[in-house]
Amino acid sequence: MILKIETLSYTLPGSGEGDTLIDNDIIFDRVGIPYIPGKRMKGLLRESAIEILEILGLESYSLVYSLFGVQGSTKGKLKIPNLYIRKYSEISRDMESLVFSKKAISKSELIEFFTDIREETAIDDNGIAKDNSLRTSRVLKPGFTFECDIDGGSLTEKEKALFCLLCMNLRRIGTRRNRGFGKVKCSIEPACSIEDAMKVLRDGEDSINTETQETKVAYDSFKESNSVICLPFKIKTKSPVLISTQGGDQNVVNTCDYIPATTIRGIFASQLIKKLGISQKAHENNLFNEVILSGKVLIKPAFPIKDDFSLHPAPLNIRKVKGESDKTLLNVFREPPEGRKTKALNGFIALDNGNACLYRPEKVMFFHNARSRLEGRSTGESIFYYEAISKDEEFYGEMYGPEGLLIDLRNCMGSCFNAEIGRSKTSQYGEIVFEFLKMKQVEKKNINGKTFVISAQTPILLYNDYGFSDPTVEGLKNYLKQYFGNGFKITNFLFKLARVENYIGVWGSKTSKELALGEGSVFEIEFQDDLNDTKLSLIKNMELRGIGERTKEGFGQVRIETSFLNQYERKSFDKERSRDEALDEESIAILKSIICSKSVKYAKGKGIDAALGSDLKILGIMSPHLVSRVEKIIDDANDFNEIKDKLDNLKSKQAGKTLDKCKLLGELYDFDKISSLAQQNVLSVYTPVCVPLSILTPNSKLELYKSYWKKYLRTLRMLMKQKGGSNG
Repeated sequence: MILKIETLSYTLPGSGEGDTLIDNDIIFDRVGIPYIPGKRMKGLLRESAIEILEILGLESYSLVYSLFGVQGSTKGKLKIPNLYIRKYSEISRDMESLVFSKKAISKSELIEFFTDIREETAIDDNGIAKDNSLRTSRVLKPGFTFECDIDGGSLTEKEKALFCLLCMNLRRIGTRRNRGFGKVKCSIEPACSIEDAMKVLRDGEDSINTETQETKVAYDSFKESNSVICLPFKIKTKSPVLISTQGGDQNVVNTCDYIPATTIRGIFASQLIKKLGISQKAHENNLFNEVILSGKVLIKPAFPIKDDFSLHPAPLNIRKVKGESDKTLLNVFREPPEGRKTKALNGFIALDNGNACLYRPEKVMFFHNARSRLEGRSTGESIFYYEAISKDEEFYGEMYGPEGLLIDLRNCMGSCFNAEIGRSKTSQYGEIVFEFLKMKQVEKKNINGKTFVISAQTPILLYNDYGFSDPTVEGLKNYLKQYFGNGFKITNFLFKLARVENYIGVWGSKTSKELALGEGSVFEIEFQDDLNDTKLSLIKNMELRGIGERTKEGFGQVRIETSFLNQYERKSFDKERSRDEALDEESIAILKSIICSKSVKYAKGKGIDAALGSDLKILGIMSPHLVSRVEKIIDDANDFNEIKDKLDNLKSKQAGKTLDKCKLLGELYDFDKISSLAQQNVLSVYTPVCVPLSILTPNSKLELYKSYWKKYLRTLRMLMKQKGGSNG
């Protein structure tokens, strides 16, 4: 099904943010294209569903709960993604190239194409504007259509009928929809008649299949092979993804910068249950038990990848010196800063031949609020923000296990599939593409000498003898003794603390917080004797399985570093290359409109400049009446011939002689002057970066002519008023 929203009036899908000039801004993507958030749309549709049931006199809200779920309890059948303009993918791709790579247009110009500015003020009892009450809002223009695909395959006939009716019932959306904004037309394709839908809701019987048929598939090939192999995978975000973590603001839900192993394990579990149809009997299925429950499969977290570089959390010993160039990074384990203050690096790093490439996944902030349906406004403390990983970010991870078992897992799930992760995945968040890559052998770890560095990739949970968290160097040493005995010492270390907590869906609450060694913590280990094959095998096993507690959940993952250099030169990733493909026809239409708007602004500016630079004698010769008369001739004309005819009639009269005396009559006959100037100074700028655009049509030339002269004449009238000089 396709859900469509057409704006019939100015609409304000607010972002909850503003700037120095705009108090209430709308929400748009990184390029400047507005959209309607799916989470907001879901709330509006839910309200509309309740209204439909109340109109029809149906007391049970079971259909509403089935479609939209129950907060904190049950997941609904409907997933409402963001609503974008038609052909958004093509337009966004083209505009990203034009804005960021070719710099043909600016983001603000693209925003102006879709939006307008509205000002409001409050009036007191005396009809006078109240002090400090002026508010400026950016609003969507009428006439734009937003759409999204909705999977309705699992809906019953009653649920489909209710969904069709609630879409037709939705009339207003966005901020200040009770004040004239936000009138829309909501529709669904394929459409259904109101009469048929109402009849199904009132009289139809609902058939809901609550039984899940188990797929009888035998996956036993893993018994034939026990050799451990690496199965890499890649995750790409198709929508913003929110994997909640702790933050400093109680009104902001922050996101993790990477995909934790627990989340990836959840992907496998949900996909296996779905593919095999095992539901509550999952633990009885061989494949599910071996992959998810037995611990035979080790799943690593997925960290960002950029330009084919696999990144990992920046180790704390690689630091930049405060107040100096960011180009040089020091390894403080090998090159002490000697009194200089250093600062840790944020994000993820790739070290390659003395170069250090830093990267952090792009994040976006979304504003949400809960609204009282009866009061029509936000109530209480129901305003909050979600921080999310942006769309189109990529992550790379690995999993290890018996070769046959991993082959069965990949065959069952498919080499590439769509999935949902994180918070609010039934609305605008959480869509990903998961892709298995080519299997490879487990890499051997070569360590020359007696020293290596342990770098924490995920929080390391360490417990003391009494079962309490012990995130200390001594606590780590006690765990390392389980691997290596007493023949080692920790010679250097830098660590930070992290707080760990989890959410248990069955309980509906979070676990208690525990202190752990945070990502990027580093510990240099030195052995008394050379590393033999036994110790190398133990080090490899530690890197593979992790160290500390709850390693099966993804905690305690470490990276063994053997060759840190003294210094690294910071490098940037290659900038995105500009596209040379032809623009989509919708993109061309938008670009034409932006260029025409820019040309009109140019014409108006030239008109103001010409009026301000006029001979002061004109102010004494021209009358306000004549200025208004000429302006009306220009404003009412439908083409240049009409303007020419009226000027011809005016030429022999006193008004024409006055215009000729002011040297304006000849300029009024020059219909190509301003369009030629616009061609030279505005349109020519786009020739090197855009396909040839036929912008200057007869209508656009007339618009430029009118814009120039109307602005010129109005500025002239203003100057007359200021100087008080006219001849009547």
